[in-house]
Amino acid sequence: MRHLSRSWAAVLLLAAGAGAQDPTPKAPVPDEATLKKTETELREVLKADYKSSDPADRRTLARKLLGSSAKSESDPPALYVMLREASDIAAQAEDFGTAFAAIDRLAVHFDVEPFGLKVDALAAARKAARRTDALARVAAAGIRTAREARGADRLDAAQRALKEAEAAAKGAKDAALSKPIAEEARLLAAAKKDLADVEEARAKLAGAPDDAKANLTVGRWLAFEKGRPKEGLPYLAKGSDKRLSEAAKLDLEGFDPLRVGEAWMKLAADPRLPRVVVLERGCEWLRKAWEKEDPLTKDRLRTRLLALLASPKGGKPAESAPPPWNIGGPSKYAWDPTLAWSGERSVKLMPANRTSDPKAWTNFSSPKLPVVIGAEYRVSVRALTEKLSGANNGVWIIFWGADGKAIREAAFLFPPDTPVWTLVEGKLECPPGADKVELSFHHDSSAGTAWIDAVTLTCQGDEIPINGDLEPK
Repeated sequence: MRHLSRSWAAVLLLAAGAGAQDPTPKAPVPDEATLKKTETELREVLKADYKSSDPADRRTLARKLLGSSAKSESDPPALYVMLREASDIAAQAEDFGTAFAAIDRLAVHFDVEPFGLKVDALAAARKAARRTDALARVAAAGIRTAREARGADRLDAAQRALKEAEAAAKGAKDAALSKPIAEEARLLAAAKKDLADVEEARAKLAGAPDDAKANLTVGRWLAFEKGRPKEGLPYLAKGSDKRLSEAAKLDLEGFDPLRVGEAWMKLAADPRLPRVVVLERGCEWLRKAWEKEDPLTKDRLRTRLLALLASPKGGKPAESAPPPWNIGGPSKYAWDPTLAWSGERSVKLMPANRTSDPKAWTNFSSPKLPVVIGAEYRVSVRALTEKLSGANNGVWIIFWGADGKAIREAAFLFPPDTPVWTLVEGKLECPPGADKVELSFHHDSSAGTAWIDAVTLTCQGDEIPINGDLEPK
């Protein structure tokens, strides 16, 4: 007989700061009677935590359960209940990052369908929501879940998630949600057709492995729709699109990084292809070419790389910061239409005007936003740099107290001289006593230039709207 009451104390005490454990083989979901008994015991041990109905306390409890679950992997019923409770409580408290993290962990250990569980969590949260802003968050999470389910070919779950998003958006009366919902509906319909076409192409390749049209269909689907270029390359190389075939063959050979990167960059302007996916592949190879270049000839290569990366659209320059971003002091920046990761512009950060202050630096920052204590905040940005000096050029996550003083911060630095779009990312947990969070980009040197684009800030996996594409609104 299992002694759950005694094991809970050890599970909960040992969980603080526990790292991830190696995943165990997937097990069947324990029977309902065992789960009910386990849940009763858990609620008894955490009676004080369960008593509070305050949303902040509920989010804290959900994260406590999620963290504690790592030490209960040898006890399947306890593990299942803790993760299920973490998901349910977090969803009700509008913390979809924690809710979905708990579901993802459930799917690691148990034979469950994660996207179906995520849609169930969305439905429960939508029915419990009483405010329009809460419904708007459910709608945003529904759109994101539909997108992720579509990417995993769980098209039925994607359709259900989109219906939850539509229902929540209707209750929120937020017209801004209609466009992304309509776009996801269009992409979902296209995915259904694409999947049918891919299945037909795979069937053809089973009997005719060199069929060029079928190879192109499967290769495009893997490389561009599923984000698995290495799997798609052999198909693209045998496909009927000559330019794609050439780029794929060069990629597979990998002898000349610059030539491979150039082949992909020539395809980045093709409207039939997803620019960001092609651009990412091209930048991967161009970065390798830059890293192996002799220092004496880098300036010549720099000019060539910047020409390859030039924005195909080229919007107009602007004098003011893209809303809601702020620029302070003697900072120097520009909305630059010549380079962009996505959209028509990037933000160009230059050395500050040091006429009155020899230590002045350029500061480009987001608004200060409300926080969730204990939550994990993540930032990611695409950066391109040219001859930056100094050591403090990058993006900061800063947590501010109610008194206006910074109480925790961390910097994630740009590569000092890499004229190719590079992903810079980092994370920081929100400390007790924090009131606001801010992203701050620093150009803290007397020379060089940095371009930034595609900024995202997430809280427990939920994206915070900050106009991260840095476009005019």
